[in-house]
Amino acid sequence: QVAILDAEKMGYQLHVFAQLKISHLTDEDREKFVAGIQATPEIVECYSILGERDVMIKIIAPDIKWYQEFIFRKVLKLPGVTDIISTVALSEMKRTTALPVRRQA
Repeated sequence: QVAILDAEKMGYQLHVFAQLKISHLTDEDREKFVAGIQATPEIVECYSILGERDVMIKIIAPDIKWYQEFIFRKVLKLPGVTDIISTVALSEMKRTTALPVRRQA
């Protein structure tokens, strides 16, 4: 079952997009990295990306101090993480779970 909750009402004021630089990982370390991401409820999305960074995660946080501690306590301890660039969202302009449905000709 899934419930859609209001993050702010749950005490999460910040939405942070963090881009991670990952060093070369063995297959075993890659599995540990993915397991660590999946086991962390504050990380609500995770993507492998192209470019200067390797992974982008979306984190919900109650405040910036908590996020700073979370980086050192959790994110930098994930296998292979060597650097983080964080962007804090000022506001959410659109969020949907709807997908566009297109007719095929």
